[in-house]
Amino acid sequence: MAENSQLTIAEQPQSLDRQGRFDIEVALSSSARRIWAVVITPLGTEQAYELVVP
Repeated sequence: MAENSQLTIAEQPQSLDRQGRFDIEVALSSSARRIWAVVITPLGTEQAYELVVP
């Protein structure tokens, strides 16, 4: 991921550094242990992820 990539986690756009890295903390309730993330590459390819927190 480089410039113009987009990342959305828990329906909130996230900032990426030049290498496409990010750092985020998300508050979770004991019943909500899943986070949805969507990555859109500079070419427009979209990939959705479901992250499960143990």
